[in-house]
Parts: sequence; structure tokens; C-alpha cells
Amino acid sequence: MRFSVTLVLVASLILSACSGLKGLKVGNYDLAPVISASEKLANSQEVSEPAEIDIGMHMAATLVGAAPLLQNNEHQRYLNKVGKILSLHSSRISLPWKFGILNDDDINAFAAPGGYVFITKGMMAQLESEAELAGVLAHEISHVTQKHHLKAVQKDNMTGAAADILGAVTDHQIAKSGGQYTGLKKGAADTIVGASRTLYARGLDRADELSADNGAILLMTAAGYDPWAYIAVLQKLEARQASDASMALLLKTHPQPTARIKALSQLAVFSKTETAGKNLAERFALNTK
Repeated sequence: MRFSVTLVLVASLILSACSGLKGLKVGNYDLAPVISASEKLANSQEVSEPAEIDIGMHMAATLVGAAPLLQNNEHQRYLNKVGKILSLHSSRISLPWKFGILNDDDINAFAAPGGYVFITKGMMAQLESEAELAGVLAHEISHVTQKHHLKAVQKDNMTGAAADILGAVTDHQIAKSGGQYTGLKKGAADTIVGASRTLYARGLDRADELSADNGAILLMTAAGYDPWAYIAVLQKLEARQASDASMALLLKTHPQPTARIKALSQLAVFSKTETAGKNLAERFALNTK
């Protein structure tokens, strides 16, 4: 037991130390894998895409566990159609994008690494056009393409014990032997689930949310949608925020809608007097009513 405690303490020091400590051992235990693991966690590019997708699957399961998917195949198919249109204009078209409506009356939307995007039934009820839906989905897609949640989970894991770090990246990510990905270990999966619960309750950094807003405008514009529709969504949120309990989590985890609208107003696309993007209100009504 003393050796285990010593190992964790020494490893924790190494995680915050310089790379010159590589090769250090405690007894017969080589700490190089711990150092390597911490470096990989500090850089999201080191997480392979299959591992990212697996991490996202566990985070998505946390969301679906809190609020199951809406049992309406037509609505789910339509959501995936709009989502896939947007994903084809994203910077990560190779991800196996999956979209779902959560049976939850709260007004919100979520994403998880690897291409998982969810919108609540409550948020769907606020929307009036396909362009507005595209804006909400594009915001979440931007979180995925910029790896915001993945980086946040990695950052949190850096504060944990060395054993958790080793579990989270798994042996195949530590080694550079080219071995096949076999999935997260049980302990690592539990770590990810716990981290995701904390993350969704706490929210991402304000800068990440504003960056995803910018990305949403660029993405929906590239896909041919009217970017003003996303401003309309934020204005609806702004109008409801004072007394709506269903907005509580969204307002806790995001900057105020007023601040988001102000930040977006600086984008060049909104300096134009007219936009040629699609709104598609009728198609939205036909597929969601």
C-alpha cells in the first residue's frame, strides 16, 4: 500500500513537471508510460479518432440515460437528414455523425466527441424553421469539430490520479506500436461517464461557447441556410430567460443570449443588407408537427 501511495504522489509530481524527468523509476516501476499518458491527454490531437468516438459514445450514453430518445421515428429521421447536410459541410465529414431528439421538455442541446449531437424536445418546440434547427445543430457540430468536450474531459483528467490517466488513454494510446484499438477499459469508461456528468452540469468555457456560435454561422451559411435564423433562436432564448425554469441548465452553462448576439453581430456576414440563405419554414413544419 505504501508503494502505491508513493507511486501516485511521485506520478502526480511528474504530471506537472517538465519532460526532462522521463525515464524516472520508482523501484522497478517505469514511470515513462505515466508521463507519456499525461502528455497525450494534454494534447487532443494525440487521441485517435476511434478512441474519440468511443469516449463520445459513453458521454452520449450519459445524456440518453438522463433523458431517453423521443419515440418518433419521423422526427428523428428528419433531424438526422438536416444534421447530415450540415456535417457534409463540416471540417470532419469522416465522423459517423449521429443526431437525436431527447424526450425532455427543457430547452437545450448537447454534443459529445466523435459526432454525437442531441437536441431536446423542448428546444425543438421553440423553433419555427429548418434554418433555425440548422443553427442549433451547427453550434453543437462546431463543438465536436473543435473538440471542445474532449479537451475539457482531458483537462479534468489531468487533475486526477496517475492511475486514472493511464486508464483514460488506454494502453494502445500510450504505446506507439500500431496496435488495433480495442475500446476503453472498464475503469476508463467509468471515468469518462463520471467526467461527462460533471461537464454537462458545469458547461464548457465561455470562449468555447462563443467559438461554437461563430462556427455555427459559418457552417450553416456554407450549407445554404440563412444565418439570421440563428440570431432569431438566440433572441427567442433571450425573451424567455427571465422566468422560464426550462432554461435553467442552458443559462447556467452558456453565456447570456444578449452577449452571444452582441458577439455574433461583429461577424462580416451580418454586415450585408440581404442574405440568400434558405429558411425552409414549411418543410420544418411538415416534418415536425
